[in-house]
Amino acid sequence: MAAGGGSSPLPAAASSKSFDEVEQGFFPVMQEHTLLAELKLAGEHAVPGVYVRVSLSSNYAWDGVIFIRSGIYEGGVFKFRVLIPAGYPNKDVPRVFFQSASLFHPQVDEITGEVNISKYFPSWNPRSDRLWHLLKIVKMLFYTIETSEPRNEEAAALFRSDEAAFRTKAQLCATSADKDLYAQTANAVRFKQWKEAYSQVQSIMMTWESRKQQQLRENDEAASSAVHGLLGRYTESRKRGNATEQAATAVSRELASIKLAQTMKREKVGSVGTQMPCIPSRNKQSDGNTHNTTTYRHKRQSGGGGGG
Repeated sequence: MAAGGGSSPLPAAASSKSFDEVEQGFFPVMQEHTLLAELKLAGEHAVPGVYVRVSLSSNYAWDGVIFIRSGIYEGGVFKFRVLIPAGYPNKDVPRVFFQSASLFHPQVDEITGEVNISKYFPSWNPRSDRLWHLLKIVKMLFYTIETSEPRNEEAAALFRSDEAAFRTKAQLCATSADKDLYAQTANAVRFKQWKEAYSQVQSIMMTWESRKQQQLRENDEAASSAVHGLLGRYTESRKRGNATEQAATAVSRELASIKLAQTMKREKVGSVGTQMPCIPSRNKQSDGNTHNTTTYRHKRQSGGGGGG
């Protein structure tokens, strides 16, 4: 006991160690929160044509797929995986691997499929860098071919010397990638062959969407007509000089009523849509544990795949 009956302060070393232990104990919780926030940001800053979800095997991996609709790799649909380091976001840069076999690209390792992310992210800044930034890089790879610091020397050399020959090999990759889509891999994004029954569902959905939009237009036109009629009558009253403050108040209330009715109609029309079937669908598949996977009905069309 110190003089005056007070307790002696803990030694600095012991106090520091205790704080570090507490901080280390909270790190997994904070990291889980960070990863959930990153996934939310990826949805808010969605990169057109790129779709991701958390892997079935680990929270430290995102499984994804990209649809290429133009350019040298037009029509290609490629699966990939983002591997998040255990110390994220404070340590190493996340890594990206394409899972489609033999992707011929200067910035993709021809054996492992790893993307040369270090070219774009030499280090990771937890204050400014986000996982959705990696998704933009994944898309950019197919539309802007970079040959400096290549992971595939042969692909880089061919692009520099003979772009037409490179285009031929890239198109071969886009075509052959189709067979990888239906393989039952660890990737949480699954594809099924297009069936004629899906066309019927698609037709129903398109018809329903068209009717919904038509109903929304009709509601808007009716509301607009009511507003113009109300304002017209009030304007005429002012011209005749018999518009009173009570009349103005009544007009304001009626306008508010029309606006409320229009909002309720739009919400009612929109809420019906949540009951309609949609593609892609969410299917449950089990491998001992029950997991959700995203299954896409893939219809091969000339002119490229869906997405951005």
